[in-house]
Amino acid sequence: TPVPNSRRPAMAVAVFDGPPRRGWWMGLLFETATAFDSLHRAWRQVRGQVRRSRWRPLRAELSRYEPDPLSRLRDLHQALRTEQWQPAPRWGYAKRKSGGSRRGVTVCPLADRLVQRAVLNVLQATDPATRARLGAIPAALAAPTSFAGVPGRGVPEALALVQQTLRRGAAWVALSDVKEFFPHLPRH
Repeated sequence: TPVPNSRRPAMAVAVFDGPPRRGWWMGLLFETATAFDSLHRAWRQVRGQVRRSRWRPLRAELSRYEPDPLSRLRDLHQALRTEQWQPAPRWGYAKRKSGGSRRGVTVCPLADRLVQRAVLNVLQATDPATRARLGAIPAALAAPTSFAGVPGRGVPEALALVQQTLRRGAAWVALSDVKEFFPHLPRH
């Protein structure tokens, strides 16, 4: 069902006369996401996920971080702040689906996961100052039809919304997904 105009997230449009400069709002978000405290928070979140991972190379990478994680985080923080950090090559494997076919799975190295989590934490911030710098992003994440990357929302919640919408009489449900989106993102 369409979202009424009053409930649609506001769109922000800006015109710039050149590339973003330090101090521009994106620079402020970069500063927040790459702050040592943000990386440390991301470490605490990602560490538990990686410990439960069945992917051996990722757990081996974690074992190299755990003896001195603060030093590793300082190095990552410095590399990000001096614009020396680059995403590392991903690992990949074919996972068997329940029907017997296979799908490609891409696994990010630990440092990349830490950076991704730190950025996601900023995007999901609850403090008013950070939310104000995010423009329309909090409204888009708060939309009742947003599920990916939103805490407490996932496949079960999406299916429940579809079922609820069908019970209300909707005749059509649209699903959008970009097939193999992440493996085809430019890495440069």
